[in-house]
Parts: sequence; C-alpha cells; structure tokens
Amino acid sequence: MKLLFFSILSTLFISNYTISQESIQKVIPNQVTHSFEVNYPAIKVRKWTVKNNMYEARFVNDHKKCMAYYDSNGEWIKTQTIILWSWNLPLPVKQSFYKSQFAIWFIEKMQKCETPKQTFYRFLINNGNLLDADHHDAFMEKYSLDFSTNGELIDKRLAQ
Repeated sequence: MKLLFFSILSTLFISNYTISQESIQKVIPNQVTHSFEVNYPAIKVRKWTVKNNMYEARFVNDHKKCMAYYDSNGEWIKTQTIILWSWNLPLPVKQSFYKSQFAIWFIEKMQKCETPKQTFYRFLINNGNLLDADHHDAFMEKYSLDFSTNGELIDKRLAQ
C-alpha cells in the first residue's frame, strides 16, 4: 500500500513539474528564445523568468552562472556573469579596485556586465566589516561600483 501511495505521489509530482515547466516556456515569445539561441548557440537555458517586461534567461557558460536579459521583441539588453574570485577579474580592474578607497570594504558580489554599448565590472560592496556589532545595522553603507575593462571607475552609487 505504501509503495502504491508513493508511486502515485511521485507520478503526480513529476507530471505537475512537467506541466509547470511547459507553461513557463509558453510565456516566452519565440523572438526572445531565437535571439538567445543566436547569441548562445550551444547553451541550454536552466530557467526563464519575466521581470518588468524583461525576459531573463539563467544559464551556465564556461562553468560560470550567467543571466541574459531580452525585451519582448527579442532585443538583447545585457548579460551578467557572476565572478566568484577576484583572480578571475582583468588585472586593470583588480588593481583599480584594490587601490581605491573601498579596498578594505567587504565585497558582496562581483559581476561582469555586458551591454550592446560596453562591458564593465560591477562590485556590490559594504562597510559592515569595519563596524562593530552595536552599529552594524544603523551605519552600514552599501555601494555599487562599476569599473571599465581598463580599470577606470565609471559609476559609483548607493545600493539598497
């Protein structure tokens, strides 16, 4: 009886998962999926999501997690690649960051951002490691820093 119950339960789960995956795929316009296939011909999308009329494709390229964004017409907006280790950064970017006033701040995230106009590297940083426990939440600052491929700081803004 237990075997029958688990067999039915697993069948329902698998069929429900398959139906939900198909419904997600149906939401993505053909021109968006075609644009992705043109940009990344040998890559399989792990997950499609829709946010603010932008279609996000999550995938792995060269063992790195990536997100590509497209508009509803299939126009490529940007691709973000997660960088886990600073040694994977270009030398000018790494040197510029470590020579900046933010060198001792905590790095939350590093990304390579590619757009039709430019490629840059984004750091999400905070000064929480410089604060004591009593003041951590009250005075912590977060910034987003963008560096060009040659290491120039091109944008600095407060992050939420």
